[in-house]
Amino acid sequence: MRCFGEIDQSSAAELTRALGDAMGSDAAAVELDLTEVGFIDSTGLHTVIMAATSAEAVGMRFSVMPSPPVERLLELTGLRDIVQGRTSGGQPSG
Repeated sequence: MRCFGEIDQSSAAELTRALGDAMGSDAAAVELDLTEVGFIDSTGLHTVIMAATSAEAVGMRFSVMPSPPVERLLELTGLRDIVQGRTSGGQPSG
């Protein structure tokens, strides 16, 4: 799944729906491509973290390909490992 532009309060609900649809499919993994996202606020970050947690709970692999601004936010908040290729066992895959 690829996102563009900004992920903030005005777009987080749309992302939540799209992620829910992806996780409701027969796919074994969800890869969220944020390489074209220039800004993400706390609402967007919450959406991504909740999706990662939900995927882990059902045994689905979830990973994020962050843009530099998103990578920086994940590192600053200590949340990078939560969204990078986790599996149902809670361990990074790879």
